[in-house]
Amino acid sequence: MRRLAILSLFFSANALAESTLVDTIAKFTDIFGISFSQQNGNTVTTLDANYYITEDLRVFGDIDTDINWEVGAGYSVWKGDTYYTENSFKVSEYKISTGIFTAKVLSQNWTAIGDINYNYKFESDYCLSSTCLTYIPSNSIDYSAGVIWSPIQYFDLLYKFNHEIGFSNNTWNGTQNGINISTGKTDLNYHEMILFLNIKQLRPSVTYTYFEEREDTIEFGLTFDF
Repeated sequence: MRRLAILSLFFSANALAESTLVDTIAKFTDIFGISFSQQNGNTVTTLDANYYITEDLRVFGDIDTDINWEVGAGYSVWKGDTYYTENSFKVSEYKISTGIFTAKVLSQNWTAIGDINYNYKFESDYCLSSTCLTYIPSNSIDYSAGVIWSPIQYFDLLYKFNHEIGFSNNTWNGTQNGINISTGKTDLNYHEMILFLNIKQLRPSVTYTYFEEREDTIEFGLTFDF
């Protein structure tokens, strides 16, 4: 799932040379994007869309070829010429999340971004032959902090650090056979580096994600501004 990659497209410091941060966001009222990544040896395609109902309220969603999906809404309650915040509510098949996103222009070429979210996670049932197990994930908090560097009008480079922390142990339970296995607390760190190319009505991107405890991923994306 692409999380804040699409929203991060709005914050090009070069665009801010002639407009406020809010004006820059308003230019992207109809967004459609597609991306391709490798996961567990398979190519996964993700479609996402973003639409502003008013200048403060947007709805968004994405779905991939593994049938993972997420939909949500965001509302900006505090914004100015060089800063922007958005409160969001998101639902997927695995969890409900609510949080806040912030952006602050540091200079003509640099913008700081960050977010924090609370995640309420759902239980999931898995069955193999005659054995069924219930996965009970802990609720968690995730946060990120990063910067966007925009040295020229033709590209933007984003770096973002991400961390998710679980409140308690994740467990597997088997009611039929008395299985109870703890897999420990969620403690996931990863780093994202994204290159955006700025072309009229198109924005190709390449995302490299470095995980400290799993295989790294590369994602190629293309966003359309109709």
